[in-house]
Formats: sequence, structure tokens, C-alpha cells
Amino acid sequence: MSRLPSQLLPPNEVARLAALEDYGILDTPRELAFDDLARLAARTCGVPIALISFVAAERVWLKAHLGVTTTEVPRSDSLCAQAILSPHRFHISDLLADPRYARHPAVTGPDGPRFYAGAPLIAPGGFAVGVLCVLDQQPRTLTADQLEALETIARQVITQLELRRNLRRLERSLADHERTEVALRRAEARYRSIFENVAEGIFQTTAEGQYLAANPMLARIYGYDSPAELQAAVRNIKGQLYVDPERRTEFTRLMREHGEVHHFESQIRRKDGSQIWISENARSVTDADGRFLYYEGTVEDISDRRQAEEALRNSELLYHSLVDALPQNIFRKDTEGRFTFVNHLFCQTLKRPATALLGQTDAAFFPPDLAAKYRADDQCVMSRRQTLEKTEEHVKPDGTTLYVHVIKTPLKDSAGNVIGVQGIFWDETERHRIEAALEYERDLLRALLDHIPDAVYFKDLRSKFIRASRALARRFGLNDPEKLTGKSDFDFFTAEHAQPAYEDEQRIIATGLSIADVTEKETWPDGRVTWVRTSKVPLRDGTGRIIGTFGISKDVTDLIRAEQELEQARDAALDVARLKAEILANMSHEIRTPMNAIIGTNDLLRRSPLTPEQREFADQIHHGAETLLSIINGILDLSRLESGHLTLDHIEFDLRDTVESAV
Repeated sequence: MSRLPSQLLPPNEVARLAALEDYGILDTPRELAFDDLARLAARTCGVPIALISFVAAERVWLKAHLGVTTTEVPRSDSLCAQAILSPHRFHISDLLADPRYARHPAVTGPDGPRFYAGAPLIAPGGFAVGVLCVLDQQPRTLTADQLEALETIARQVITQLELRRNLRRLERSLADHERTEVALRRAEARYRSIFENVAEGIFQTTAEGQYLAANPMLARIYGYDSPAELQAAVRNIKGQLYVDPERRTEFTRLMREHGEVHHFESQIRRKDGSQIWISENARSVTDADGRFLYYEGTVEDISDRRQAEEALRNSELLYHSLVDALPQNIFRKDTEGRFTFVNHLFCQTLKRPATALLGQTDAAFFPPDLAAKYRADDQCVMSRRQTLEKTEEHVKPDGTTLYVHVIKTPLKDSAGNVIGVQGIFWDETERHRIEAALEYERDLLRALLDHIPDAVYFKDLRSKFIRASRALARRFGLNDPEKLTGKSDFDFFTAEHAQPAYEDEQRIIATGLSIADVTEKETWPDGRVTWVRTSKVPLRDGTGRIIGTFGISKDVTDLIRAEQELEQARDAALDVARLKAEILANMSHEIRTPMNAIIGTNDLLRRSPLTPEQREFADQIHHGAETLLSIINGILDLSRLESGHLTLDHIEFDLRDTVESAV
């Protein structure tokens, strides 16, 4: 099949090439009859060059070539390849002046023609197998008579071809007649075997829609038991088989215009009323004179394929619906960096509709340096066939920073070939802000745990350490707080302290109640005893669920020891005070007894007759004894006051009189 652009191929190219092949003219020796016709065309038109060319699939072969020496040229470089596209004559007075052909390879060469006129060689079946053309290196215009004569000579060329072909056929027919009959019988047998056993339905129908022949598979596809039943039941293919009768109308139209159809898909109604999808490949069969005989072709049940295609379409719809609803920007690009798909959010991000984005590259929407960076990333993904994932940092015009998370993957076809890039990206600025704030909080907590002098710790639901301060690690003889992770109080204390601490923490977890400012005694395996003042609270997650405990302990061992020493000093002071009171009491008693005797004796002396001098001495003794007795009573009162045995009486007194008497 030719690799030429479709616009340079006739619609009936396959049948046309078959007609050319049937003439058997290609690569045959020169023949006088064709040379004479070329010479006649050159003289009639008054030009130096005349060619009889036949257009094959890839080349144009010259049967007669007056004025040139070459015998063939590539089809893409020949004007004859365009002359066969129309059943009418082809006439260009000045090729260089005509913008359609000024750059044609046949014209731009060193010996390229300026004038070209041609008449297509139309075979009886309507196929343009070649061209009778005349050329000149000077511009010129043919008269109407010359053009008509050119067409007449072209018909003579076809006549020569027909005569030549018929002569060859006649020559072969006599020798091959019997062989043909044998081959025909064998071919018929082979055809019948294929016809009966092929996995596709085979048919022959009239143009009006009646079956002339059908194989068993076709009957089974349509739900009938045999071809005979199918032919008897279906008398009108258009009305009885096609769910949409207009599909049969379209089928016959295509057959009239092109002589064949390929992969013609329609819905068909089976015998039981169910509907299936079929694909038809058919051609028009004509007799030797080109008169239509019937349609023949094959039918394939494609219901499963159509269902799969429908499922695929639904899947694609679901995919597009999903990607349009996702809160991420999604796009696809081809290998040239052109957008082939964008979702709704991507359109919103770029503030453009999809129609303005598809087919464009990043350079149409982003600054050159950014577009170049995106293109380099795409090429890296496609060349390495690896996923690219990164977070990009952009500074917005207002000076704020935007963080975008990007994932790009190579896009492959069913054969594994890379055909582009698929990307997804989303704004992570808020996440970065939260992470930065969280990192700041972590730094604060780390600084607190590293420098606070008190023991701070976090435990899980099993009372295992999950984090602790450096001060607590030092208390346990560790140089790194991380070494505490997974351990418990039982690993450092005796059970005397570890067990109550564990029970307290489990009670907090169970009840949610805290313990505040409790003094605990810590007993160590080496016999040491320390004291701490502890507060413990439940540790909760963001939902309020208890996930462990948090505690802080302050070492108060020195304070407890100071309190104990103070208590001992107080007890000793009390003992001294008590002993002093006893001594004073005894002393006062021992002094008061003789003092009372002295006072009593002196009173007797004062009542007896005394000289003035003696009485003065007796009064002095009385006054000194009374004073000493008052001092002794004061000492006893003080002793009773210190021991708490003295009861004070509340009496009224005159402050002035008391002060004056004291003075």
C-alpha cells in the first residue's frame, strides 16, 4: 500500500491498482503502438515531450517517453500522480506561476517543465490507471481542439491496453482452459470448505436486501439453526435485521460509491429478538463487463468488544469525573511539551479554559526561566523513565513564599513507549507553615527538656518512657535521654517505689484525674533514698483520647533532710525547756521554803518591842524578802507560761496608774 498522503490517493486506490495490475503493462518492453500514440500527441499539441505513464503504488512508470530518457520516477515527484485524481483533463499553462505546483519536485528540478497537460487513462471500470501527458519547458496554452484530441488519443491508449490484455487472455485461455477447470473445481472445493467452517459469517446478498447465500456461522450469529432457515426467514435485510434500518441505507450508499466497506458496525436483531453488534467487510461483485451482480462479505459478532469499549468509555468518563473533582492540579503533555489534558482545577489555577490550554506549552503561560525549568524536568522524566517528586518554592509578587508539591511520571502507550508526561501538583504552603510551627514547638520542647533542672517525662499507656528531660537522664546515670525510651521505673528503682508509681499512673490513665504536688520517697537498688515532689497528669492526643501520662518531679531531698534536722532540733529545744522548767520549779520551791521562814520570823520580830534602829533593820529585811519572793513567783510563772500550764486572767486596769506606780 502506498505511503503517500491520503489527499494524493484516489478513493478507489486499491481497486485502481488492481486494474493496473490486471493489464500487465508495467516493466514491459517498448511497443511501437504506444510510441506512435505518444508521437501523435506531441505533434498534435506542438510540444517536444509526450509521455504515456502508468501510476503504480510507489512509482510512475513510462511505457512511451518521447523527449526524455528516464523510464520511471517516484510517484511523489510526478505530476501524473495528481492528474489521476480527476477523471477530467489536466492543463497547467505555467507551472511556476501556479502556486499549487511552483514548489512541486517535478517543477523545481534543473530540467523541470513549465507546461503540463494530461488526459487520464480511464479503464472500463472507471479507474484512472495512468496519464497521457504532454510537456514543454516553455509556458503555453493548448486550444480546445488540441485538448479534445489529447483525450481522444488517451482513449486509444486504453483501447491498446484492452486489445493487448484481451490478446494475452485469449492466448492463455486455450492453453489454460483445462487447467483452469481443474483449478476451479479445486478452488470451489476449498472455498466450500472454508465457507462451511470459517469462524466468521459469510454472505452474498442482492442490492435489495435478499440473501443469495449464507454460511452456517452467519446463521448461528443471527440465531438460526441453518443457512436455509435464515434465507427463508429473512426476506428483507433492512427491515428485519437492522435495528436502525438507516444503517442498511448507509451500507448500500458506501457500496455504490466505493465498491467496498470495511469494519462497518451496526446493531442487528437476532431471531429471538435479542440485539448484538456486528462488523461487516463487503465488496461489490461485478461481471466481466462491470455490471453489478451482488454484494459479498463477512460478518463478525463484536458484541463483547463493544461492551468492552463501552466499559472503557464509562471508565474514562469516571476517570475524568474523578480527576475534575480532585483537589489537585492534574495535566498530561506530549513529548513536545504540549498540553493534551488538563483538569478543572488546573484551568482555575491558570485562569484559562481548557480550550486555551490544550495544544500549548508552558512557554505560553509562565516566565521563560520557569518554563525552561519545567521543560527540563519533563525531559528528565521521559528520558530516565522515572518518577520525579519534589517540592518547589516560589516567591509571589507580594513577597510571600508559595510551596508546591509536584509529582511527574512518564506517560506510556500500550507498547511501553514513552509518549509524554503526566503530572499532579498541589499547594503545600499551609502544610509547610504548620510544619514550621510544629518544628518551632519541637525546638521549644527540646530546649525545655535539655535545660530544665527538674525531671520531666512522658510515658505511654504501659508506663514506658517515650521522652524525658536531660535532668532525669542524669539522675538515672544516662548521658542521653533517648536511652530512656521504652524503659520504666522498674528498670531504675526498687519495687518499693516503682510499684506505687506504676499504680498511680495507671489510675490516672483509667480515671483521667491528675496528681498534684505529691511528695514521693524514691528507693534505689544501691540503698540510696531520695525524695521528690511530683505532679502527674493524663497525656491526651488531638482528639482528647488519653494516650499516656505526663509528669514533672522536683528533687526535694535536701529540703526533706533539712526539715528532719529542724524537727530534731525542735524536739531537743523542747527537752531543754522542759528540763529548765523542772530546774526552776525545784529551785523556786527550795528557795521559797526558807524564804517563808525568814519572812515569818521577821514578822514576829517586827511585832516585838524594837529600837528605831532595830525596826529599820527589820523593815529592810521584810522589804528584801518580799521582793525576792516576788522574783521567785515571777520565775515560776515564766516556767508555767513556757510549758503552757499558766492561765492568764483578763482584768480591767488603769494604764496611767500602772505606769506611774511602775515608775
